[in-house]
Amino acid sequence: MVRYWVSPGARWMRFIKILTWIGVLLLVLVGASVITIQNTDWNLHRTRLEQAVTELAGRELKLAGDLDFTLFPRPTLTAGGLALANVDWASDPKMLEADTVTFVFKPLSLLIGSPRTKYIGMRGVKLTLEENDDGRDNWAFGDGSGSGFGWGDVLPYLKTIEAEDVLINYMVAGEGPIQLRLHKALLHEEAIGSALDVDVEGTLNDKPFTVTGETSYLDQYLLGGSFGGDFHVTRPGYEYHAIGQYGRFTGFKGIDVQFKGKGTRLPTIAQTVDIPDRLRGDWEADFKLSGDKEGYQLSDADIQLAGRKFTGGLTFKYSTGYSGKFGVTTPDFQLDADGTCDERFFM
Repeated sequence: MVRYWVSPGARWMRFIKILTWIGVLLLVLVGASVITIQNTDWNLHRTRLEQAVTELAGRELKLAGDLDFTLFPRPTLTAGGLALANVDWASDPKMLEADTVTFVFKPLSLLIGSPRTKYIGMRGVKLTLEENDDGRDNWAFGDGSGSGFGWGDVLPYLKTIEAEDVLINYMVAGEGPIQLRLHKALLHEEAIGSALDVDVEGTLNDKPFTVTGETSYLDQYLLGGSFGGDFHVTRPGYEYHAIGQYGRFTGFKGIDVQFKGKGTRLPTIAQTVDIPDRLRGDWEADFKLSGDKEGYQLSDADIQLAGRKFTGGLTFKYSTGYSGKFGVTTPDFQLDADGTCDERFFM
């Protein structure tokens, strides 16, 4: 048998040729994919996209405008005239409307045929949030177990949510609506696995406010769970810092928040709140608020309001009323209480 000797240099040349051909083949495949993606008429996929989101969210999605895709400098899909249907019991048939919605994809995910969104931007948004008289809300998707809405397939890749010119109407059964306008809203993840940075500017019932801080991921909240975060809020006349879990904004269930703030007037949300004259004035507060479906508990409180001071703890149960161990000091008297008390005491 004849053996052929191959020099090390020749072996390296052969290896380099193989790598070169592999590189050329990959470039051809990537180039072909880029050309295919860039020349695709995305409007032909409108129905498919609407059906996919409808099945995922359990709400009908409609796209009235064109779908426009650009590959460079970032793979971006812009959709116009978006409308997401509301739950059947809501007063408004549409939960979400937007003039334009922009999606930015991870480039590699398009090449492998599994698009992953890393950025969502919205402009000209109208959002209706509503609570029913039986405690249901319209912003929980699916059945709350995770089977109805696949946030687990979306949020791990989503790094930024941005919105401009947003109108939010918040309605509770039997109460007047609250109107919130956002000039800008930004949720952004600085590093993998970190909390989402929050930067919001807008008006609440025509009065300006800002919110900065950070929040936990939104997937559990959107599936019916609790919402958590560390926020600094400023409005004309007051500012405060709150950190902890905020429940679902429907009652006190799930709340566990440390609150600290001060101002020249009490924080109010609804326009119809009538604050008695004796409670108007400078205030400063530091307390912990927790709650469940039975009521709420105020603990480690140190609250000063219009020359009055409250310290200690207070529990309220819907079934039994108020109880606690606390002290109250006013210009007229001083009281130390331990036990139950009538709600008229706080009126």
